[in-house]
Amino acid sequence: MAEGTLIGLVRGGWLVLTFAMLFSRFLFQARGAAWMRAFLDEWQEGRAKRVWGAVALAFALLVVIGALTLEGQLSTFEWILLALLLGVLVADGLVNVLPAGFRTFKDSVQEAWVRRRGAGSAAAGDERLFLAGNVALGVAAAAMAAVVIAYEPISPWLVAASAAGALALIAALVRRPLR
Repeated sequence: MAEGTLIGLVRGGWLVLTFAMLFSRFLFQARGAAWMRAFLDEWQEGRAKRVWGAVALAFALLVVIGALTLEGQLSTFEWILLALLLGVLVADGLVNVLPAGFRTFKDSVQEAWVRRRGAGSAAAGDERLFLAGNVALGVAAAAMAAVVIAYEPISPWLVAASAAGALALIAALVRRPLR
């Protein structure tokens, strides 16, 4: 694979993921804790999470094949971006494709949240948990998008296409709970 193609896949992959994370955080926060809880319960039991997990793993495989067939050189920073992207894709893919992966992850996060804040307290409730999660994930996604965009000149079309792809992805993944 040509160096430019692989770099485009890595940067585009990062931007789609980070924009999707940002857009979904705004959507989830705007819809509220009850809607987000219903969405997570449906996601946990639905087919969309397995499809998303398979897509994430397939894209990770494409990036690995690209790296193995690389015709050219990547900078150290580009290798780091590639490795981090693979880590995120594989972790997210496995959490969503494995039968109990998402449930186990979600339950462990919720249990730790409640344990640290005291069961039954207002601070342990869904509203604060989802706000904290949405803010943390949103800040991390915005920071990563800024790094990917700023480290080297990037085509505005890649940024725009990634944002459009992220919007389409979020619309497809949350369409049933929005009804």
